[in-house]
Amino acid sequence: MQNKTHWALLALIVAFGLWARLWQLENLPPGFYTDEAFYALDAVEVMDGARPIYFPANNGREPLYIYLLAGSIQLLGRTSLAVRAPAALLGALTVLAAYGLARTLFNPRVGLIVAALAAGSLWTIALNRIGLRANTLPPLATLMLVVAVQAWRRYSFVKHPSMTFRTLAPTLLAGVLFGLCFYTYTAARLIPLSCVAVCLFWYIAKRSSFPTIRWLTAFALPAALVIAPLAVYAAQNPAIYFGRVEQVAIVGRGERSLFDNLFAVLGMFTWQGDANARHNLPGRPVFDVVLGLLFWGGVALAAYRGWVRRELAYVLALVWTATMLLPTALSNEAPHFLRAIGAIPMAFVFPALALDWLWNKTNRLGQGVLSLALSGSVLLNAATYFTTYAQDERVPFYFQAALTTLAAESNAYLAEPAHTLYLDYQLWEKFPALRFLIGERANLVLLEPQATLEPVNTQAARLVLRPEFGVSPALALWPAPVHLQGENGALYRNDNEVNAYPLYLTFTQQALEANAQPLADFGAAQLLAVQAMPAANGYNIQLTWAANAPITEDLHVFVHLKDGEAMAAQADNVLGGLYPAQSWRAGDQVTQVEWLLLTEELQPARLRLVMGLYRFPSGERLLTGGQDAVELPWLSLLSQ
Repeated sequence: MQNKTHWALLALIVAFGLWARLWQLENLPPGFYTDEAFYALDAVEVMDGARPIYFPANNGREPLYIYLLAGSIQLLGRTSLAVRAPAALLGALTVLAAYGLARTLFNPRVGLIVAALAAGSLWTIALNRIGLRANTLPPLATLMLVVAVQAWRRYSFVKHPSMTFRTLAPTLLAGVLFGLCFYTYTAARLIPLSCVAVCLFWYIAKRSSFPTIRWLTAFALPAALVIAPLAVYAAQNPAIYFGRVEQVAIVGRGERSLFDNLFAVLGMFTWQGDANARHNLPGRPVFDVVLGLLFWGGVALAAYRGWVRRELAYVLALVWTATMLLPTALSNEAPHFLRAIGAIPMAFVFPALALDWLWNKTNRLGQGVLSLALSGSVLLNAATYFTTYAQDERVPFYFQAALTTLAAESNAYLAEPAHTLYLDYQLWEKFPALRFLIGERANLVLLEPQATLEPVNTQAARLVLRPEFGVSPALALWPAPVHLQGENGALYRNDNEVNAYPLYLTFTQQALEANAQPLADFGAAQLLAVQAMPAANGYNIQLTWAANAPITEDLHVFVHLKDGEAMAAQADNVLGGLYPAQSWRAGDQVTQVEWLLLTEELQPARLRLVMGLYRFPSGERLLTGGQDAVELPWLSLLSQ
């Protein structure tokens, strides 16, 4: 296949892989996970002049990705896109490197198949769209293998034992790349084990072609020099450097047997995949049924060619894949696709080998069927990410989408210099995403624990609190009279919780409605304004009230959307919502927001909004103008 078609197919595959990693990257996956935020904050410190060899925060992290992030953030700003773009580009580089590796070890056709599988796999796409350091390991390790194999082949063809620049340069480069792997991700620490195992087999099975001491020295010396600074750090700070490994290891914990983990890891390719929605569509295996059968067929073929025929390329594929699966096999939550990332792209070699074998055994028609089947499988797997995975209701919670919502709301509010945002310090400290996406601002005030709240000296302020605080801090900040709008924040739940809840409450100061003619007067409470605004699956109804006097009764508001005499939607809540009427002070104005769920499309001209107040729990309605409800035409309420 050494023709223009071959190279055109490779270009198409790489372009597809790049598109699948960059399209809608800032918004998909939705949110900005804590681990991504820690990387981003460390990158900001690098931009400010820090130059650590290892980053101890958040269980310790290798530095390469963080240094890449510093440049990306400098270019794209403090955004989730800046944090994820390097991972996406590294993923596309992995596709190209996968081709080079498979071509070098086997043949160009296997190279194309491996590249296609790497480009369209849900496993690779999902991980490459998250801003995590693990994404640096596959491209660097794959390039290291390509260069090392090519370097040895070039040297072995030279008839004299001395090393020329033509043979020395790639060998030194391979050693440098080997050393740099240790600066990528924790799983890279197992690369030497894989190399030792392959070399041991090589020495026993084919001693005559085993690398010379001179070549091994030329490879090992630059590798050792590159690794040395990190090795010194590890020796001086073993608790930091090895702490994460001890946290997740199953050895000595009795949580799950090694046999159970091995069985789960072997099953991840064809039976049961990672259950974590950050890494995978929960439970989906790496391969579909057809590719899964080809995977195990390829494993059998590689075992035969490696063990019986002593072919080193097949041994390398088997040993490398097995070794790079150890991080998930020896830790909790197996199978864990992120910890198994070192097996990318070598794991894709096995179905490619089986397909290549079938290709050589069939005619043109059969080859056409194989090509269509492979293309369809790759496209369907990629499409799964942008359809099924993107629509999975668990994904926004796993990526803490509530934090990006809060950050976007805060940044929009803070963009006006006259506005002041008061933010709960506990939210700021607990969620590093807020510290990165918002950053320190002159008009941002963090409310420290146990701090004495003083009245604000601004006419435009917003208070963001955890729900357990309620309205009390708001009343301390704003003396009466004040116009406040209280709203629930975005829904949140962590990985171990079942039910979602508002992560925060917002109380926003609004301009007082001076001399406003009330729409209805219920005695102690007056209805000043009503507005309907489009929202997800319905409308938000903004009700603005005024307190004539303190209210001691437990009053509730009902909001009914009528289509003729039929009930189209309804809402019911305490009067005032998050600022309950029993806390109102004379002169205060309160805007509460109630959501109306619409299950079908309605004709606006036929709709009317009926609302009023009643005493709880008796249900007795309060009168206004002799009526027990206010009726308003729907069209007059729609926001312009």
